[in-house]
Amino acid sequence: MSIEPLYGKRPAGIPITLALDARSGATLQRQVYDGLRAGILAGGLRPGTRLPSTRSLAADLAVARNTVTAAFR
Repeated sequence: MSIEPLYGKRPAGIPITLALDARSGATLQRQVYDGLRAGILAGGLRPGTRLPSTRSLAADLAVARNTVTAAFR
């Protein structure tokens, strides 16, 4: 196992996978919030765990960055 130096870059955070349904009665913002909350309550996201950036998570989930930003608030 080799570890690549980061050269001043910070780790991107853990990968997060959420199942979003645009046809659901809940907004995408609420679905992202609920998914993150469920991860925290289940112990998958522990205190101090770095989340991905809003841009990165939005790209991974194929939603607008504002959706993720609002869910983080």
